[in-house]
Amino acid sequence: MSAVWSRPATCWPGWTTRTSATRCGPPRRISPPRRPIRCRRATRRPASGNCWPTATPPQAQYDAALLAMRTADAKVVATQAALQSARDRVGYTELRADRDGVVTTIGAEPGQVVEAGQMVVRVAQPEEREAVFNVAETGIRAAPKDPVIEVSLAGAPDITAVGRVREISPQADPVTRTHTVRIALDNPPDALRLGATVVGRLKQPPAPVVELPGTALFEEAGRSFVWLVDPKAQTVRRQPVVIRPRDGARDTDGPVIVTEGLTRGDVVVTAGVHSLSEGQRVRFNQKIETAAAP
Repeated sequence: MSAVWSRPATCWPGWTTRTSATRCGPPRRISPPRRPIRCRRATRRPASGNCWPTATPPQAQYDAALLAMRTADAKVVATQAALQSARDRVGYTELRADRDGVVTTIGAEPGQVVEAGQMVVRVAQPEEREAVFNVAETGIRAAPKDPVIEVSLAGAPDITAVGRVREISPQADPVTRTHTVRIALDNPPDALRLGATVVGRLKQPPAPVVELPGTALFEEAGRSFVWLVDPKAQTVRRQPVVIRPRDGARDTDGPVIVTEGLTRGDVVVTAGVHSLSEGQRVRFNQKIETAAAP
């Protein structure tokens, strides 16, 4: 706070007088009168310079602002989803292999329109080699479960490798009617290179089978049966059997291979099977022949 001095009067130079003084004297500083201090709360002054009380907006304005905010949020979410969809479509135009390998087959040309699931490029892994065969449906049905396949080089039968079935195509080729079978090889030698011609053989212990004439077999309800003779009771009984599938058209008079249902020493009726019934008594008119085991 600055000091207030009285206005100079008619005195000699260098001297001033106070308004309340009756004589001249040396200049003296006069303090201004004290005024009461008023405190008020600071408020934001509007642009016009006038202070107005703050008013609460109406409920309708609040609801409109809230709706606008939610609408904007929904547009942001929709735009982000569209962006991700566009990125996915761009990613579909690029095919990336999950690991390094050697391209063995190209199934599409540049600019060609491909369908979903169509093979474009086939990549082979050098460290995981496999043999591919085209096998008839009868051979697949006759194969045992989890078979062991011996694969040898066509030009060098002494170069071999052992593998197991990795994949069998569910659909047959429309022209050859064969199924593609892929054999995963275990530690193949270096001579079995990619693209080499190989020969596959099924390795399994010999199973006991019986060869019978086709006239000994009859079918009921889709199952195969033969008649077994009880030498002591001189009667017959029906026995279900499992036969090995045969290639080509079925020949009722040709030999059949029975893989299950018969044991050593069984006596099988080979003629007149359609005229017999369960428990019927029979008589041996000729010597019993022993079935051959191929």
